[in-house]
Amino acid sequence: MPTNSKSYTRKVINEAGSVLLFPETSESPLRQALDADPYAISAIQLFPLGTKLVRGERTYRYALNGGTGLAAGAPVQGAAALNAAFNADVAMTVPAATPATAGTFKISVTSTATLASNSSAGTFNEGYLVVNDQTGKGSCYKIKDQPAFSGTSQNIITLYDSLAITLDATSQLGFIQNPYKNVIATAAVLTGAPLGVAPRAVTASYYFWLQTGGVAAVATHTTIAVGGFVMVGTTAAQVDPAVTDVKTYQIIGYALTPGVSTAGEMFLVFLILD
Repeated sequence: MPTNSKSYTRKVINEAGSVLLFPETSESPLRQALDADPYAISAIQLFPLGTKLVRGERTYRYALNGGTGLAAGAPVQGAAALNAAFNADVAMTVPAATPATAGTFKISVTSTATLASNSSAGTFNEGYLVVNDQTGKGSCYKIKDQPAFSGTSQNIITLYDSLAITLDATSQLGFIQNPYKNVIATAAVLTGAPLGVAPRAVTASYYFWLQTGGVAAVATHTTIAVGGFVMVGTTAAQVDPAVTDVKTYQIIGYALTPGVSTAGEMFLVFLILD
């Protein structure tokens, strides 16, 4: 397969009847013949991040847990922003001497802020680059390879897709990790987007299948009526009944059984995140 070749979501139905949807990736071979076990965890990566597994009415996404173990039934969010400078309006720019021409897979970028932390190679692999403003504004590309940053040094970012238009010195860039990388239990005040629920206890820094849709056992904080919307963003690692302030709290599903009043006990929720 050519170095910069790519393939988009591929549907694979295996002998067990599960459906696997592989995200954009040029990695080969993919483990298409295996029946993905939604309760399996591993120290090594077996599927591209974000791979979707469908089993009957339940869906899952392949994710990497962060540095803290997850409890079974814990609602999960994306990692907090690594460094505000990565998302700032002028976090990174394209050097005037080396514009990224349309059709290329590589972009030379220069940071305009000192990014001493969270700068190791591969931090943003499988993540996304966005053009925040000016030339190319509104463009979004998946990152294949990112070298280590060192202050305001110049680096070459490799993409899965070729650029649709040329980026120049006015282009303002930002990065984000893959949404399913380094996930954590939901915080009392969300610091990342709600993504799903851990279907089992997950070891820190292990890969696992995060449940995103369908019937799931979820840890509740208080009483929730059957049919009521279930939200995160008010109690860490647990869910609560929905309130009207949807700007702060995020709905992840609705109750199939009554949520009990004892904090930390489980009830059934129909997740609607995928």
